[in-house]
Amino acid sequence: MKRWFLVSVILLMVSLLLVGCGVPKEDYEAVVAERDAVVADLDKAQQELQSVKAELETAQTKYETFKTDLESSCSKMDKLLAVNHYVLGINSAFAINDLKTIEEQCTHTAARMADVTDSELKSLWESAYTVEAGRWELQMVPYKTFMDRLRFLINSNVNSIRDKLAE
Repeated sequence: MKRWFLVSVILLMVSLLLVGCGVPKEDYEAVVAERDAVVADLDKAQQELQSVKAELETAQTKYETFKTDLESSCSKMDKLLAVNHYVLGINSAFAINDLKTIEEQCTHTAARMADVTDSELKSLWESAYTVEAGRWELQMVPYKTFMDRLRFLINSNVNSIRDKLAE
């Protein structure tokens, strides 16, 4: 009997130990609730991340378009300013009647005009500056129209560049 008593006491102690080793229900529910809140925050953060990534892609596309447009405008502006530079050289040479410089500047300007995409400006150039008997001659009425168009194109490009930069 002593033996049965000892076995039953041991079994009773083991069963009490097993029952007493569990996590209290309140603590378990608190940890589960905290985990659920963290998972919800993580889901929200992942959604925000996807939204920010989409905005970034849109901004990068807009930037690339802006960059391309600005480079194109600057390229046009460079070409127009090069023409303007040589035209001013022609004007200076005409003022002092330096035929050699007039010829050089007209040749440079004619070469630069090939890069200009504005057909009206090209046409005005051809009617303002003509070669007569191997010499460049200035036709004043078409010249004024040519200069007005050149100024208009330069100002338009400057305004276009300013508008692009302001966006």
